[in-house]
Amino acid sequence: MLEIEIIISLIFVTPLIVAFINTLLITFGENTDVRMGSYFSIIGILISFIFSIYIFSLAYGDDYYKISASFEWFSIGKLPILFGYYVDFVTASMLLVVTGVSLLVQVYSLGYMEGDKGLIRYYTYLSLFTSSMLGVVLSINILQMYFFWELVGVCSYLLIGFWFDRNSARNAAKKAFLITRIGDVGFLFAILLIFSNGLSLIDKGLNPLIIQDILLMTGDFSTNIILLISVGLIAGAVGKSAQFPLHTWLPDAMEGPTPVSALIHAATMVAAGVFLLVRFFDFISASSASLLIISIIGCTTSLLGASIALVMNDIKKVLAYSTISQLGYMFMAIGIGAPAIAMFHLVTHAFFKALLFLGAGNVSHAVHSFEMEKMGNLKSKMPVTYYTFILGSLSLVGIFPLAGFWSKDEIINTAYHGANLASTIVLIGSLIGVIMTAFYTFRMVFLTFNDRIKSSKSIEIEESPKTMLVPVIILSIFAVITGFLINPPIDIFMFEKHWFLHYQHHKIININLLIATISTLLAILGISAAWIFYKNRNLTNRLFTNASISHILHKKWFFDDLYEFIIVKQIFYRFITRMIQIFDDIIINRFSDLVGSLAKSLGRPVAFFQNGSVQFYGLILTIFYGLVVTLGVLYLYVVS
Repeated sequence: MLEIEIIISLIFVTPLIVAFINTLLITFGENTDVRMGSYFSIIGILISFIFSIYIFSLAYGDDYYKISASFEWFSIGKLPILFGYYVDFVTASMLLVVTGVSLLVQVYSLGYMEGDKGLIRYYTYLSLFTSSMLGVVLSINILQMYFFWELVGVCSYLLIGFWFDRNSARNAAKKAFLITRIGDVGFLFAILLIFSNGLSLIDKGLNPLIIQDILLMTGDFSTNIILLISVGLIAGAVGKSAQFPLHTWLPDAMEGPTPVSALIHAATMVAAGVFLLVRFFDFISASSASLLIISIIGCTTSLLGASIALVMNDIKKVLAYSTISQLGYMFMAIGIGAPAIAMFHLVTHAFFKALLFLGAGNVSHAVHSFEMEKMGNLKSKMPVTYYTFILGSLSLVGIFPLAGFWSKDEIINTAYHGANLASTIVLIGSLIGVIMTAFYTFRMVFLTFNDRIKSSKSIEIEESPKTMLVPVIILSIFAVITGFLINPPIDIFMFEKHWFLHYQHHKIININLLIATISTLLAILGISAAWIFYKNRNLTNRLFTNASISHILHKKWFFDDLYEFIIVKQIFYRFITRMIQIFDDIIINRFSDLVGSLAKSLGRPVAFFQNGSVQFYGLILTIFYGLVVTLGVLYLYVVS
């Protein structure tokens, strides 16, 4: 047991130690080779990844694998506040995804960030970011989870604004930080409600802050309280996972380095929201209204993100809105009561979306731009990037037998077999989303790789270095096989039939050939439409330059304008800054004036005695001592 405890601790602690060492290098190592920080960081995350594989192997062999350890942080009366870890199959799966993707991203960064003066600082942020996400995943205590939850937000701020000399990067970092704070307030509200309503259950041996105890408290809470707590948890997840209406920060987060975008979109920050809902699913599912809310949010977000991606000309923003849309699919899966399938799609999405972002990084590294209008004819000049990008795109679209097909089909199939409003919403939304996903994905592929040469620099284009190609090739392999290996319909090699869903105690629904055929045909229809529009520029121009359609989609359904008007101008500038101003005027300034006036009033009598005359001072002292002596004599007389 001690060995397991040490290994689990090292998974989290090793990247944290590396971040500390790199901080020392930044502070004191002026003459240190900047690459040292990157090597330390990669070795650290490699150790975490190896240990994560070991923990996952233990969880794989046990249906009910659970292990935890904790120590008392401090106490409030009878309530101990614990700090520790809790590992089950969901945790083990997340550990593998977070450390695996982070490792590949850090190796990729060796080539992408080569020559950057802030390289050590960059790897310090990456290590701290990864460690924070691991803290969220491993937390035994909801307060502990919230601490690391906020630390993830801080790290995202640092990484998005890494190139802080750019005004756009600074604004994007602030935007991400502020908008996600809105959701975090909801999460904090849920924690306070759980705490206040769960204190009475301490005598039953339940701790209202321990996550597993909270799940056991469901039967002791009223329906209204469960709904309120669930709404708070949903708000936290909506903020971190960039769901409607708090989705506007994620596309702007593309101002950070591309490997950071891959990490945020694939395995860390946006995955945190989905993980939160999965971890508390037993609690949330006690309220059918909560599940319906999640379904509606997921469906709305999925279609919203996909529609905007249709017209984006920045390859990273296409992928950003794609991430928003795919996270909507995960929310839809949770909304129809299938958290295991949400986790399934989270895992497959992590690999093919990281692949696509790193592929986009290869392209930008070659053409020095993310604008697809400046790309074209890259297929022959960057063959490895092209073919791996195609595999990632086909997986995103959901083409058999790639990874995305298996997880997306499970969502659609589960919705098809559902018999409630949430299932109907999810079924319709997911099928429409398949067509839109296929269209914007292959519009991106055709414009980037198949179009005519658009820049004179195209002649000088070369394939990316090996440090950037190897991670992409590895991710492309997982983008092909992960879906089938995670949830195989038959026993294969060491993988049992439906092992992933089985270990998460999900009701297995055999693949429906009708649904699979329909979703595949819809995907092919979307790809075909993208090819037709790509070849027929007049048709494209008529559709995407139409005043009404184009303006709405290019303006991103006006959500950025609403964010600017409501959050920035009304809430922040008019409300928050006004409150700060009132506090400053009434409390700070007036208090200072009061202290000054009081000091001045007290000083006047004192000033009377400060006249500079020695004789006067002698007279005052004589009178004072005379009074003391007189009072002493009177006291002795009375006593005697």
